[in-house]
Amino acid sequence: KAQKLSNRFEAQTYEWRHIEENDFAPFDVIISAVSNRKNLVYRRANDDKYRLWIDLAMPSNIDPNIEDRHNKVYNIDEVTAQVHSVSETQLKAIPIVEGILKEELAVFTEWLNKSNVRSFLSAYKAYAKQVLLKSIPETSQVTPANKKWEVYAEDVANKLVRSTARALA
Repeated sequence: KAQKLSNRFEAQTYEWRHIEENDFAPFDVIISAVSNRKNLVYRRANDDKYRLWIDLAMPSNIDPNIEDRHNKVYNIDEVTAQVHSVSETQLKAIPIVEGILKEELAVFTEWLNKSNVRSFLSAYKAYAKQVLLKSIPETSQVTPANKKWEVYAEDVANKLVRSTARALA
């Protein structure tokens, strides 16, 4: 069963004898859910490595006495309580999220309804820029070496569009 899970999730297996010898030194997190093996884990490693132990078995696989300042043990009841707490918090947040979605939908709908105005303003800007560039004396026409007139025309067109947009709002 472990090998099938290992293949499915591209994980590595750990020899059972290491588990029975309580050799968990290479790990930071140990999750146990072995059937009918009360206190399968009864000893922690003699090092200062911090480890998280999660015991999902009934009866418990991990002896709660291995908990110390470096080892934190959670049993199935604690995990279940945490899941329920998170679920309750998420359920309470649903009306708030729905309200945010309604507000954002209203803003988007308003934006979408103004798309004709945006199209007009975009065309107006392009036209204003074109008229400004045509009004430049021929000796000052835009060349690759002289882009200042194009930049100037862009700035003026932007200001015209902004003032028009404010007037329309």
